[in-house]
Amino acid sequence: LESDRAEFLAHDPDDSSLPVLGVCSHHSFTSVVLTVPLPPIQLVRNIARQAGVHIYSDAGDVIFADSRFITLFAANQGGERLLCMPQPVTLEDVFSETSLTTSEDGTLRLQVARGETRIYRIR
Repeated sequence: LESDRAEFLAHDPDDSSLPVLGVCSHHSFTSVVLTVPLPPIQLVRNIARQAGVHIYSDAGDVIFADSRFITLFAANQGGERLLCMPQPVTLEDVFSETSLTTSEDGTLRLQVARGETRIYRIR
């Protein structure tokens, strides 16, 4: 993490001379360097959001999405989820074949159990 243009946002708590998070803006992109193993998911999500990545959920679930399917795995806890699609869509549950339609802003509220996996076909 050596650069005159780098902005260091966090340092090692045991050695303040060691940066653990740095950001460096270039002409057409921004580099983010994170040198700690297993960073908090909220940090990774916020870096992705800042880069313009679409965030489907802030709940911390495992999500796989492509142009045809979205899968949600509620690994840590159950409860209500707010699924945010990039645009309004109809989702078809691949197991029950029931259809769910998002609101006009592309959001859908779901109830999931801990450990449950939902797989939806995007229509």
